[in-house]
Amino acid sequence: MRMEGLQSRLLVMVMMGTLMLAAGCGEVAEDEPNTDHFVGTYQGTATLSGSGSPTFTADIVVTAGTTADLLVTVSDMRNLRATIQGDTSFSIDSQSVSLTDENGNAFSVTAQGNGTVVGDIFTLNATLSSPNGTLTLSANGNRL
Repeated sequence: MRMEGLQSRLLVMVMMGTLMLAAGCGEVAEDEPNTDHFVGTYQGTATLSGSGSPTFTADIVVTAGTTADLLVTVSDMRNLRATIQGDTSFSIDSQSVSLTDENGNAFSVTAQGNGTVVGDIFTLNATLSSPNGTLTLSANGNRL
């Protein structure tokens, strides 16, 4: 009888340890940003203003990143690194982006901004600055 009591206590201790370990593992996973809400392909328009204000139709692609929470591609601006800020918002990390002017000459800008995904609607506003001036990128689209 004494052996059964010891076995019962041991079983209870093992079960409690397993539950505590499982609870601890769950907390680690919660620290990781959930990218599911943001990831997808959106079709919409993008406007680059400050130099002729061209508006163009663009596919906007958002993927989960390894170097950042999200990677956002709008037309020729590929892999803009973004950090999830909340359930529906993100910020474009400050970064250097290479662009090409109308003559085919490459130039570099510093991009930063923010955006949201609410329901199936993507919105992005970013500032692209260089020593020669500032451009504003606005993009929005619906999830395909």
